[in-house]
Amino acid sequence: VDFADSYYVLEEYEKAKELFVKALSVDPWNREAHRFLSDTEVQLNNGESAIHEMVLAVASDPIYEVGWSALKAYAAAVGRKWNRVYGNSRAEPGSADAAAWAAYGTAKAKAREAHPESASALAIEREAVRTTLKTAHETEARASKGPGPFWSMMARAENAGFLDEAIFIHMLDPALAAEYPAFREKNADRLASYLETVILE
Repeated sequence: VDFADSYYVLEEYEKAKELFVKALSVDPWNREAHRFLSDTEVQLNNGESAIHEMVLAVASDPIYEVGWSALKAYAAAVGRKWNRVYGNSRAEPGSADAAAWAAYGTAKAKAREAHPESASALAIEREAVRTTLKTAHETEARASKGPGPFWSMMARAENAGFLDEAIFIHMLDPALAAEYPAFREKNADRLASYLETVILE
């Protein structure tokens, strides 16, 4: 990756691309290699390839904020809409998301009690998130007040068929992080599709 980056600095972008691709053949989830390859694709006027590589940088490591920032900038440059919302379980009391986070905490505790040892972290999160979204939907029906921005994003992911991907991308904690490499390996295309079609429009 450093060798490829040296060619990038020299503005030998085709050679840099060749070496970044070679690096990724050895380590397909190297977040810096994807990000730097994305920058290289920009220099080669390959806008959609640049976005795809930055999507893969984020999928490589969902807490890689440099990748998220670059993805947002590239998306704006090509006229794509940006739909990422940060989750904050300590949302201001009374806010739309605060009620949903409270419901989520209760739902997750119940899911853990129901599956003390057997369930994966993803299964517990999926159950808790679906319960939260159902509660938010019922609240919306009664009070004409839907969930706040974060939970609305999660609802869009659920409706698009990408709930598991959204859970890993937006709610990664140590338990989920332990399961993420295996999930990422099996669901690389789905992770990219989620980011390219739901987070970006």
